Amino acid sequence: MATHLHGLLAEVSGAVSGQTGWAGALSGESFSREFPALFSSTLGTTKCAPYEIELLDSVQVRSSPYRCAPPKTAIFRDTVNELLQQGVVRPSKSPYASPAFLVPKRDGGFRLVVDYTKVNSKVLFDSNPMPTIEHALDQFGGAVVFSVVDLNSAYYQIPLSENSRRITAFCTPFALFEFNKLPIGISVGCQGLSRVVDELFADLKGSFVFNFVDELVVHFPSIEEHPIHVREVLNRLLGAGFTLNPEKVVFGLTYSMEHSPS
Repeated sequence: MATHLHGLLAEVSGAVSGQTGWAGALSGESFSREFPALFSSTLGTTKCAPYEIELLDSVQVRSSPYRCAPPKTAIFRDTVNELLQQGVVRPSKSPYASPAFLVPKRDGGFRLVVDYTKVNSKVLFDSNPMPTIEHALDQFGGAVVFSVVDLNSAYYQIPLSENSRRITAFCTPFALFEFNKLPIGISVGCQGLSRVVDELFADLKGSFVFNFVDELVVHFPSIEEHPIHVREVLNRLLGAGFTLNPEKVVFGLTYSMEHSPS
């Protein structure tokens, strides 16, 4: 997800001509000093109402844990322990149980993934509209300066309602756990996250903010006004309890445009 809007800006650059550069009034380093609590590797917890996962019926579903070789089990424990320490998951006594497994990450580590196939078949769909590349290109028409901010493990910053947590229970070879935060793999995850961000920036969307799940683009035709808009976005994210991934933030990317993308 983290590369979607960066790639989208590459598409925008393909629709324009001229040189690219950086707006001199913007500095990632100055913003990180101005908003130190926002640019943090520590997961935030949004102050929004906890997200509710609704089911079509009350029939509980469960599966057995997937098999895991002993060397991988040790890694599995370490991964779960880290999520426990971050407050993302907790031990569970839920009647639900979906099998969890590990997938490798680009940095050599592992990510916990839960197979929610059975649960997802029972989840009431959230019809919150999702943005598309076409929508983004329409919004970016006329813009000459862009900044992209990436929410830090965004799903894990959205709290779940107490009733929803038992639905997310996952089984491992060694214990049963459940999520306190919105889990990756649940069918309404993208909509749940987008709904929170949509509400936070409802009055700015269509003006100078475009969000695509865990990334936001601040865009505007005027370089001079862009820092004001970036600060407005950062202030709202900070007030909402979010944190950002400092390694995936880009400020003040400029394009010299001869025509707007269509």
